[in-house]
Amino acid sequence: MTMRITPGQMIAGLPAIVVRDLLLQCDGGFRADWLNDKGYSAKKAKAIISELLALNYIEPSTERHREPSRYPWYSITDLGHSFSNALAARPITRAHAEKSLAEFMERVAQANQNPDFLYRVAEVVLYGSYLRGSETLGDIDLACRLESKIKAEDGASFTKTCKAHFIKSGRAWTRDMCDIFWPHDEVMLYLKNRKRSISLHSIDDFLSMKKDDNFSYEVLLGDAKKIESDLKKYASE
Repeated sequence: MTMRITPGQMIAGLPAIVVRDLLLQCDGGFRADWLNDKGYSAKKAKAIISELLALNYIEPSTERHREPSRYPWYSITDLGHSFSNALAARPITRAHAEKSLAEFMERVAQANQNPDFLYRVAEVVLYGSYLRGSETLGDIDLACRLESKIKAEDGASFTKTCKAHFIKSGRAWTRDMCDIFWPHDEVMLYLKNRKRSISLHSIDDFLSMKKDDNFSYEVLLGDAKKIESDLKKYASE
């Protein structure tokens, strides 16, 4: 039976759907520094790991990993894999899903025409239950790759531009380096448009996620041959 995330469900002070997506990206292995890389403080990362251990979604790894690290490795448990595939939205009809997907692609076109955005959408991939043809489904799985419009010769110029854009937005500071991440997050939030039926991920998450025997995908925007090559590369690693 498919696990579902209930409205308002929280884990370590974060929406459960956010934590679900963190696990979905890990493909079986998990380390605290990966949370740091995503902007979470050491204290917050510790709290997330502590609660994931308590929920039995992860466990200390006993495997030997190819990538050495001073941070301890954790393995995703069977329950954790079920949680990483949990549905967060109520079941929707095929007609509703088709309408939502069409509206999403309209927002992709609008985002790429918006001169105020600092990122454009370069790739969109559809995958998951939508492609299996059922009349009802939990959500629409989509992966996007954004590319920066910022023509900066060095990292300092990029950082300065991102910070200025964040200040202009008037948004409150919510986590470490949120000003640097904001131009990218801004476009992703625009694409999702608060639609519970849309499950939106990065292309990297899509490439590295664990694939089952029923895995299939469709490239809606971008170079299909490149994405096929990238999938083969990840599968061989």
